[in-house]
Amino acid sequence: MKTYYIPHVGLPEDVPAESPLWQNAAEAAIDSFAWDDGNGYRPHTTARLLASDGGISVLFSTDETPLKATFTQNNEDVWCDSCVEFFIQPNPEDPRYLNFEMNSLGALLLGIGTQTDGRTMLDFDVRRFRIRPLIQNGIWTHRLYVPFDFLQEQFGKIESVFRGNLFKCGDETAHPHFGSWSPIVWPEPQFHLSQFFGTFVLQPQEYRPEQP
Repeated sequence: MKTYYIPHVGLPEDVPAESPLWQNAAEAAIDSFAWDDGNGYRPHTTARLLASDGGISVLFSTDETPLKATFTQNNEDVWCDSCVEFFIQPNPEDPRYLNFEMNSLGALLLGIGTQTDGRTMLDFDVRRFRIRPLIQNGIWTHRLYVPFDFLQEQFGKIESVFRGNLFKCGDETAHPHFGSWSPIVWPEPQFHLSQFFGTFVLQPQEYRPEQP
């Protein structure tokens, strides 16, 4: 399983998409495509993660083209569109995890549970997650902010070492694809398999730069 170390940049809340602080974060390559024969469509997709005092910011980048974006309402079937996803299980004593799934219009599907079946779709104010999709020069970037207080509401506590995964998919796009950061070994496309989650490590704050 893969491990990703999340730097702490000392900002009070989310990290703006244009901030140079993202250079402090390593790229997590979403490059495991378990369900093609090696000749399928594999858009170049990466994610970077940073921690602030208030939460975790995630910045996706992909060169997928053409993008499909049909769903405009939250908790619709955005995985059928061009989609990026962050699954997070912040409390190792709780088998449940959150699935943040987003299309290029900024529509968010957010559920909680232990597997695909029986998940609870959450009611939320999407502004809380500061979603910002941007399409420029053939690259789609997508910023997500996951506040620590939201995670505490759902799980009671957050550990500095937790589990999760990052995904790129598009079930009904011109070129269907299913990519993950932490590899999945399963006979058919399925992201809701927590046994294949990787490890994320929140690093301690080592410096406090000026806000950009």
